[in-house]
Amino acid sequence: MILSETDRQRIAEAVERSEKTSSAEIVCMISPSASEYRFTPVLWASMSALMMPWPFWWFTQIDISRILLSQLVLFCALLFLLSHKRIRVWLTPKGVRRLDVERMAEHQFRLIGIARTKRRAGILLYVSVAERVAVVLPDETVRNVLTLDASQDALAALTKYLKSNEPAEGFLAAISILSEKLSIALPATQGSGNELANAVIEV
Repeated sequence: MILSETDRQRIAEAVERSEKTSSAEIVCMISPSASEYRFTPVLWASMSALMMPWPFWWFTQIDISRILLSQLVLFCALLFLLSHKRIRVWLTPKGVRRLDVERMAEHQFRLIGIARTKRRAGILLYVSVAERVAVVLPDETVRNVLTLDASQDALAALTKYLKSNEPAEGFLAAISILSEKLSIALPATQGSGNELANAVIEV
């Protein structure tokens, strides 16, 4: 488990308090990573192996068969060395990592049924630890009433604490920011039941 039991309890209680003052439903989700990035070591090893023979070809008299063998050895060695998960993530461009996290957040949004709630008033706070990227994904009703500044402030809080390796504090800060705004923009109404779980989801 990424979060301690204490942190999970604190987040669930914060979500419960928020949903008493607003008809919006907050779902918190955390994942070790959004992708395995299996292509990254293959890409870097291939590029390095393809570039390696040219200096030997131009500036030495080494036999071509030995160069090709060295090329194969370099590819295999780099493929092995770069296959560690942290290295795979680090070598993947930031834009690719962010895109993968956003895609995973959208997939989980649909998978857990946020878009199928009666009021369409759900909001997903998704955090991917390896990439240190967070996503705030509101459903239709929340998107219509929540200001861009509020969403950005919540995202900034998630990202700030995620980068300092405190995802639980990030969730709590983001929930606090959203609760204040949503209690005004989307106050609790009679019969607005709890359709989504309050507990943080780890995937």
